Amino acid sequence: MPLTPPATLTERHGGVHRCRRRTSDDELFRGVDLWLNYQLDQFCSIIFRVRDGDGDLNLAQLRTFVCVVDEGSFTRAAAMLGVTQSGASHAVASLERELGLPLIHRGRAGGGLTAHGERMLPHAREALRRIDRIVEDAATVTGRHFGRLRLACVPHVCQLLAPLIAEFGRRYPDVEVVLLEGTDEEVTKWVDEEIADLAVSSTAEFERGIPLAEDRLVAVVNREHALAQATSLSLTDLADEPFILSDGGCESLIRRLYCTAGLPLHPKLRIRDMSTLLALVREQVGVTIIPELSFADPQGLTAIPVTPATHRYLSLITRHNTPIGPAKAFFELIEMYQGQRCPHEVAT
Repeated sequence: MPLTPPATLTERHGGVHRCRRRTSDDELFRGVDLWLNYQLDQFCSIIFRVRDGDGDLNLAQLRTFVCVVDEGSFTRAAAMLGVTQSGASHAVASLERELGLPLIHRGRAGGGLTAHGERMLPHAREALRRIDRIVEDAATVTGRHFGRLRLACVPHVCQLLAPLIAEFGRRYPDVEVVLLEGTDEEVTKWVDEEIADLAVSSTAEFERGIPLAEDRLVAVVNREHALAQATSLSLTDLADEPFILSDGGCESLIRRLYCTAGLPLHPKLRIRDMSTLLALVREQVGVTIIPELSFADPQGLTAIPVTPATHRYLSLITRHNTPIGPAKAFFELIEMYQGQRCPHEVAT
């Protein structure tokens, strides 16, 4: 249910609640911030069963804790959050003092979780998700979008959204866009688990969300290869060639393609990084099949359409049927561009 601003705004001073009348938009924004902090305090007290004491859990502590776990070290987490390494360490240490429990091992091995940290991590993630939802609800009331938009993409697809991300930044300068890159399975999982707000998913057919583009599969060979002059290539044509498989975003589609053709797929190498894969093809270690959007460095290489013609379909998906906050604003921007036929859409 969307947030309805109360007629009065509540501040908390030393456990005493004092109310004052809302008289301006600035006061509304300040009141929303106060209300969000109060909700965070109440929510975290329930989740962690923490009694009121000399300190309070806060959003920075929880975000730092989760970021240290995700990044694997205090140094990388600090860089991601834009704080010093000592600041990140202090935030987690303060959280541990509040809870009375060690959460993260310190040492050269990095930020590994203790047994207590393992139990607390899902609660911390849920707390952050709830707070993000509160912020998004507040944006629907105030008309002011702020916070974060977490956008997950399969490799090399962010280029498809670059003009939209730039336009979104101009329209909503208070929203931080965080880009996450993973495989098809990873980005869908991140949306379903609300680690990401939106994701560009790659599937064999349009299944959910907003269709963005069709991206055909191409075989890539060295320009000096015997097959380089072909106008199209079938899987049979490639059967005797050492095959390098990309597992960074389209492995399931390629395996399905071989299965449909009744041919075995025994890759010589499986490579996640696309630049490494193309470098190996350039050195004639083998051939590959990739989506055309991923063919970003053609030097010394030739891309040849695969027959029968095969495409992957790119869609913008979200967990919620009706996204709110920054996610809703991004959806609306996509729909506006589609109404004008997006200039960045892949030709089919």
